[in-house]
Amino acid sequence: MATLTEQKNFVAKYSSYAQKASATLGIPQQYILAQWALETGYGTKFAGKYNLGNVQGNNPKPYDYTSYEQGVGAYVSTLQNKRYTSALAARDPVTFGVELKKAGYATDPYYAYKIASTINSLGKFKIGAGDIGMDTGVVTTPDGQVVPTSEGGIWANLTDFGKLGRLIVSPAFVVAGAIGLFLVFKNYGMGKND
Repeated sequence: MATLTEQKNFVAKYSSYAQKASATLGIPQQYILAQWALETGYGTKFAGKYNLGNVQGNNPKPYDYTSYEQGVGAYVSTLQNKRYTSALAARDPVTFGVELKKAGYATDPYYAYKIASTINSLGKFKIGAGDIGMDTGVVTTPDGQVVPTSEGGIWANLTDFGKLGRLIVSPAFVVAGAIGLFLVFKNYGMGKND
């Protein structure tokens, strides 16, 4: 996982490119920034020179470009291919990722949730006058798994509490709380009819 500084620097450096790609493609720049962050390790590991989207085409080796503008242009052209029509029509980041994977952009079975989780991570930063944060439909559980909000159970409601939320829902805390309640009931006779 990238440090906060790496995430902040990534947003500062690449948000204007994502905004231009967003205007052309008609999808939120959050989707694009999250995908680029995922593809490049927040700008630390480029597969090809200036290749934010890790564009490969039918080539097993990612392409190199002479500038970020050229690399972003190639990314936009790639997503304008008709096989990505469903991805561009997506109205949530999970569907965007699922459709990208179905169309062959990625092979990672968790790609869609990783994009949404990355949007959650980038949600702390402002982009220009706007806020990158959005409801992604996923949460990261205390053990690091990214799951849809509907499957997140108790974690879905505690993600904003940070460390306290993770402590409250940690298995050890839950077990300790249950044992404590059991002892209280046992020792003080609560629940017994006197």
